Amino acid sequence: MIHLGIEECSITDISVKYLATRCPQIVTLGLNGNRPITDDSVIYFMDKIPGIERLYLSQTSITNKSVIAIAEKATCIISLSLVDCDVNYIGLCKLGQREYPCHESMKDIHLSGCLQYARYFYGDSFREVMKMQFVNDQVRIP
Repeated sequence: MIHLGIEECSITDISVKYLATRCPQIVTLGLNGNRPITDDSVIYFMDKIPGIERLYLSQTSITNKSVIAIAEKATCIISLSLVDCDVNYIGLCKLGQREYPCHESMKDIHLSGCLQYARYFYGDSFREVMKMQFVNDQVRIP
């Protein structure tokens, strides 16, 4: 198991792709504050390491494309951070759809900076059975 935090280091998509290829045992990846990170590397990463448990992508340049890839491919993700990312309810609602594996494993999503979308997302019911709670811009799923 590898827990890796590479935050605010200006790493690029090339570096993330290299990690995905060379370190398949990564369970936690922190990329917060790396604006050069785009959908290209996150989608590639999810193809290579669907078993990621914690993925921190705050203040990167990802969009709904990455969130949809995470929803469709992450088999056991527990925590996801999307603070100040260009995502909206279209990507976020995918995370709560029952047909995707992350529906069962997701425990928290950090959305500050996306809160206007998160409220809409909450209204659309992330999970039909479980209720989310907002605590300081963080979504908690009991």
